Amino acid sequence: MKLYLIDLGYPLNKFYVIAKDPTAAYSKLRKDLDKHDYGFRKEREMKVIKLIAEDVFYPECGVRLIQ
Repeated sequence: MKLYLIDLGYPLNKFYVIAKDPTAAYSKLRKDLDKHDYGFRKEREMKVIKLIAEDVFYPECGVRLIQ
């Protein structure tokens, strides 16, 4: 698993998501935002996604995630 930081590009719209890949991370976040009818639809679109940590012994990103 990996930890991603997803930025929707609006103030206070940054989220940390644990998922296996970037697509799954955004899908997980989007499902939650849609479920709670969070903001306007255009405010739910991803602007930036960044890998923060990985659950492996030698992470490429340099930070190990412990679950």
